[in-house]
Amino acid sequence: MAGGLKTMLGRGRPHIPMGGAQPQRVLRQSFSRALTEVGGLRATLALPDVGEGVLDDILPALPDGMILFSLVCDGDIVGLMAFDAQLRMAVVEAQTLDEPYHASMPERPRTSVDEVLCQPVADRCITDLIAEALAAPTSGWSVQAWVEGVVCDRPFSGGRDAAFALSHGAYRQMRIGVGISAERAGSLVLLLPVEGARAAVAQRRKLAEDAPARAVEASRSRHAGWSLSINRNVMGAAVDLQAVLHRMRLPLSQIEGWAAGDVVMMPGASLAAVRLVGVADTPVGTGQLGKAGGMRAIRMKEGAAPLALEDMDALGGKGWENRASLAG
Repeated sequence: MAGGLKTMLGRGRPHIPMGGAQPQRVLRQSFSRALTEVGGLRATLALPDVGEGVLDDILPALPDGMILFSLVCDGDIVGLMAFDAQLRMAVVEAQTLDEPYHASMPERPRTSVDEVLCQPVADRCITDLIAEALAAPTSGWSVQAWVEGVVCDRPFSGGRDAAFALSHGAYRQMRIGVGISAERAGSLVLLLPVEGARAAVAQRRKLAEDAPARAVEASRSRHAGWSLSINRNVMGAAVDLQAVLHRMRLPLSQIEGWAAGDVVMMPGASLAAVRLVGVADTPVGTGQLGKAGGMRAIRMKEGAAPLALEDMDALGGKGWENRASLAG
């Protein structure tokens, strides 16, 4: 009797081996419960595949048709949770038809109904994961530190929207296979910074606070060999800059036919190769387009070499009439 009572009391509790539970098992258990209790799916989840990488490699590899929910920590977007097309459609079917179709269905574009019905499931996946991580410390790496402070927020409009919103850095990706039926399978993906959501936010804010001082120090180092005759007034002159993503030549007849809503293809354009140029296309540097502090930003990869005085007309456009006297 005592043994049977112990067995009954132990049902539903995760078995935590000595040294802590495996992070993959914590994720699988919490996500399985969320899909069942909120999504209405009696699904079988595989152990997650874990990988690390950068956004430029991870985002293009996500399948088309995924619905991507943003993950926020302390007001900053730090990651995403994604349901693939089969899982997205199965969640909708389970809540509107009582159960999903058993056979794999033809993929369809996502709709606002998908977003409304899948959002509570994604919310519950994150809240259950945080609760499970608190109750079951993990071995290897801490799931609790990885997801602490994270909440599920609005869906991204697509992969490009996610690329603009997420900061660059190293990310840990957990991809979980979801067995919807014997003939149908889907998957979900969880993506957060390797160091943990809250630690990543703190690091980014510290970098933003230190940016002015770092810029002054970098400027002093870069221009230490310049002539001292380049005085403060000259260096304070305003310079017009443009960020150029792509340039191309098209027939005028094609351009005249453009209308609102048309899609203009830019073959070869890359967010990782944005050029900063001044007047007359004077190169200033190159960088990668992204987002920082809630605004569009460019992470510089390289800057232009210091300009000679005779080149400054091209960059500034005017205001250099007295450069001969400055050189003396």
